[in-house]
Amino acid sequence: MVWSTLAVAYKSERQASPFRAGMGRKAYKVLSSLLVVVVVVKLRCPYCGYVWDYKGRKTRYATCPNCLRKVDIQRNRVE
Repeated sequence: MVWSTLAVAYKSERQASPFRAGMGRKAYKVLSSLLVVVVVVKLRCPYCGYVWDYKGRKTRYATCPNCLRKVDIQRNRVE
């Protein structure tokens, strides 16, 4: 779902009302109490050299958006 990756927590219904359109009541209740922390890691692909900001949830491997190969997150961080 698109709203599951938002890094925003809305504390009141008034603040979240523009985002409520099109969502079911159950999904809205989950969104209203959900806080998602997004950690951004800059990675470099060892195969093609592409550099990107990885915002995913995985901790071991990420997929390079350029060549679609698996990249080890710990070994290929760019400082």
